Amino acid sequence: MNDRISALVSRVLAPKRLAQLVRRHRARAALCAALAVAIALVSWDLSSGSSPVAAPTRPVTTPPATGPAPAAPAVPTPGGAAPGSGAYDALTCSTAASCFAVGAGASGAGIAASSANGGGSWRALNVPAQTPELDAITCRDASNCLAVGSTSSLVTSNGGATWTLAQVTTTPTTLLGVACSSTTTCVTSGVATHVGEPDAGALYVTNDGGSSWTAVALPTATPGLGAVACPTPTRCIAVGDTVLVSDDGGQTWQSKAVNGGMGSLRSISCPTALFCYALGPNALGGVDSGAPGNAIITTDGGDTWQHADLPNGSASIEQVSCGGQNSCEAVGPSATSSTAPTFLSTGNQGSTWSPATIPSGMTAIAAIACPATTHCAAVGRSASGIATAVTTDGKTWAVTATAVS
Repeated sequence: MNDRISALVSRVLAPKRLAQLVRRHRARAALCAALAVAIALVSWDLSSGSSPVAAPTRPVTTPPATGPAPAAPAVPTPGGAAPGSGAYDALTCSTAASCFAVGAGASGAGIAASSANGGGSWRALNVPAQTPELDAITCRDASNCLAVGSTSSLVTSNGGATWTLAQVTTTPTTLLGVACSSTTTCVTSGVATHVGEPDAGALYVTNDGGSSWTAVALPTATPGLGAVACPTPTRCIAVGDTVLVSDDGGQTWQSKAVNGGMGSLRSISCPTALFCYALGPNALGGVDSGAPGNAIITTDGGDTWQHADLPNGSASIEQVSCGGQNSCEAVGPSATSSTAPTFLSTGNQGSTWSPATIPSGMTAIAAIACPATTHCAAVGRSASGIATAVTTDGKTWAVTATAVS
C-alpha cells in the first residue's frame, strides 16, 4: 500500500469535523485532542469548521498581501496518488464495456485511462500537461466524458483521444464529484477554502459541456460536499455533511432533512430516478474499530431520506455503486496495512449488507463502478502496484496489474 493510501487510512478513521456531532460530542473534546496526538490526526472531512475535531492538513492562515493564494483543502481520495507513486482515484462505466479511470501519476499530475472491455484491460490516455490530480469522472457514453480535480475540469468528446482543460474556479477548491443532467448541463461539487473562514461546500454548473462554469448559490453555511448525482434531467442531488436537492438541473438548491440523522457522506449512486443510496466514512472509527459507516437512502427521488444501517466495522467505507435498485456494491480502504479493504454487497436495496469477496491480490480498492447488476469494475492496488479488477457474474473477479504513466 503506498504512502498516500496509508495517509488516507489515518485521515478517514481519525475524528473529523462533523458539524452535526458538535453538540453531542463537545464533552469529548479533551479526549479527542489526546487521541489526535496518539494516532497522528491529520484528517479533514467534508464539514464546516465549527466541529470539535482536527484542523485541515493545511491550516487556514491569512497570507501576506503579496503572498500566494492558499492551497486547495487537502481532502484525501481513496486511490491514494502521492508523489512518487501513481494511482487511479475514480472510475466510471457508461456501459458494461466502456469504462474510464482517472487519478494522478507519480509526479502528481492528472492521468486518465480507458477500457473497451469493461475493465479487463486499459489504455493510457494523453491529457494536458497542466492537468491536476483528478478525483471524479462521469461519462454519458464511450465518447463523451467530464472529469474534475482541484479547481479544473477535463473534457473529451472523442473517447479520450484529446482532452480540453478548463478552469472551474479561482477559489482554492477540491472538486470531489461530478454529474450531468443533460448533454450540456453538468454539476461539480466539492470543498472550498476561504481565508479566515471555515471550509465550505461548493457547487458549480456548466451549460456548455464543461467549457465554462458558474458558481451556484447555496443555502447559508452549507458544509463540504462530497458527491453529486443527477438521476433525471431536472433532479440532481449533492451529499456531504448535508443533503441538497435541485429541481432545475443544478441551477438552484434546497436542503433536505434525513429522518434518523446522518453522518458525513462521500458517495451517492442512483440506479433509478427514485432510488438513491449514499454513504461515507464514520469518524468514530478512529476510536472504535466496530463503528459502522454512515449511510442514507431515498425511494422517492430525494424528497425524503432515511438513515440506513451499515455493518459494524465498516467505518472506512468510501464508495458505492448500484447496478440496479436491488444490487449495490460498496468499498473502502484497508483499516491498517495488515487488513483487507472493506468490500460489501447488498441484494435488497441496502436493507442488509454482507461482506463481498475481495478481488484476489488487491490490497486496496479506490473506486467501483457497476453498470449492470452483475457486471462491476474496480480500481485499486495490488502488491505489484496499480491494479484493476472486473466481474461479470457479481461473484468472481479477474485482477490485472495496470501501469500508470
